[in-house]
Amino acid sequence: RAVISAWIAPAPRTTPAGEPLRMANPVYHVTFTKNVADIQKRGLDPLSQSLWEKAETGERYQQDPSVYGFSDPKEALNWATKMAWEFEASPSDISILTLEGGDHWQKDPSGDLNLGQSAQQSLRLVEPSEVLDVFSLPEPVGTNAEFQEAVPGGDFEDWKDFYSKRLGSRPPDQSNLPSRITNP
Repeated sequence: RAVISAWIAPAPRTTPAGEPLRMANPVYHVTFTKNVADIQKRGLDPLSQSLWEKAETGERYQQDPSVYGFSDPKEALNWATKMAWEFEASPSDISILTLEGGDHWQKDPSGDLNLGQSAQQSLRLVEPSEVLDVFSLPEPVGTNAEFQEAVPGGDFEDWKDFYSKRLGSRPPDQSNLPSRITNP
């Protein structure tokens, strides 16, 4: 028997006209900014321990090896804000990664309403090549000049609407792709 193998080039991240592709069904993963370079280099490992514990029981959210994210950018922003508050971090310490969606992402089975309706879970390694973009958590409503200028008198819900539209409509940022990392 002959074994035939072929290398298949990865799909281009631009259209034939050179325009950036927009991902269908992306997933948004919230993490500390200090972890971004490592994630871009090694991916997201489902065996990594979760930072989060359930308030009622003290159990870790992650009982099974999993990677978590959100299909709704507004819920990712909500979780990022919660993370900044819980860990007493500044907005620049929190980032939201846009990841390729796919069949390996399933609805989070925890049923925890604190996570929102779009919480997703993947049981497999998220490869570095699946990290499409990095978005820093914006400054809060009261100190965010860009938001205050765009939405005078806006509140937290308006802030989430404003930035979720930006997060959800951003084309993949080619400079954030692992192939472009110069400091391994």
